[in-house]
Amino acid sequence: MSSDLSIRWNEPADPARADAVIREVDRLFSAGLLNEALDLLSATWPGLPKTTLHDSHVDGLLIRAIAQVRTGQTTACLATLQALSQCNVSVHLASPTFDPLWTLEGYPEFAERNDALLQRERGEAHVRWEAIEPPGLSSSRPAALMLVFHGDPGNLTRMKTMWPAAPGIEHGAVVAYVQSSQLRSTGRYVWSLDGQKAWSDIRTAYEQLRDRYAAGGSPVILAGFSAGATTALDLVFGQGLPAAGFIGLCPGETPVHFAREQIVAARDRGVRGVFLDSADDWPDEDQRALMDALQAVAFPVNIVLHTGDSHAAPPDFADRLRRAVRHVLA
Repeated sequence: MSSDLSIRWNEPADPARADAVIREVDRLFSAGLLNEALDLLSATWPGLPKTTLHDSHVDGLLIRAIAQVRTGQTTACLATLQALSQCNVSVHLASPTFDPLWTLEGYPEFAERNDALLQRERGEAHVRWEAIEPPGLSSSRPAALMLVFHGDPGNLTRMKTMWPAAPGIEHGAVVAYVQSSQLRSTGRYVWSLDGQKAWSDIRTAYEQLRDRYAAGGSPVILAGFSAGATTALDLVFGQGLPAAGFIGLCPGETPVHFAREQIVAARDRGVRGVFLDSADDWPDEDQRALMDALQAVAFPVNIVLHTGDSHAAPPDFADRLRRAVRHVLA
């Protein structure tokens, strides 16, 4: 790792540098090189922050905590989680990952504080969206909409960094990043805890966007990453929204609404779709089921594979996304 990627806690966050560190840490972590991941985190982020944590800081500390507990450093792991708690950051303790901490001195007090913080945050959580408008948008001309959904867990801010708006607004669409109200831990939202709630959140966002941009009757593209892609598919085939098409980056599980008659009905409505994924990952069992069902009824879907990063956007994602938008709106 180049020294120019080193991040000091009290510097203003540089998303590009922070994300570069996290990608490398995550690569090491995913490869089972836990001590190497910890060494890199220690070299780039040697101490705890004195001010508010940024998203990338939280990512780094969570990976540190998981790597610590998996390498038997339970006391150090608890100290990392306690530091997050002192910065008013909750964590997802329902996972068995942190079960080895239960017997440690100080864990019950930490868990109680964490649960109280999490309950407060969940009580305040609500669906959010942020829209980017195309140049020359006119109130007299209905705008197309592209709704973009984060993965599980994720948030609106990180999705904006991953998913460029330009390919959508170049086609005259308002690109709206939508954040779930289902909070797993501080800054980490999911769609999959409650499918009905996910639909309700997205319909609320769509109705607000439709009214604001006079978009009734205009094309709607539903797009997303990972579980967000699955959510988009579920809405398309379940007719949760009047979608013209979908774009799924690294789609996850097979959607709930995916019966043959639902796929045929979407095809006959003129719905089109695009899947983008890594050649190293595609297709897994769920993705094979997706493709078998779509191809069985000649559904118009393109599959665009890239090399390199798995379960992530490729470096040329913007160009691939432009072609995907053209296919969906053809």
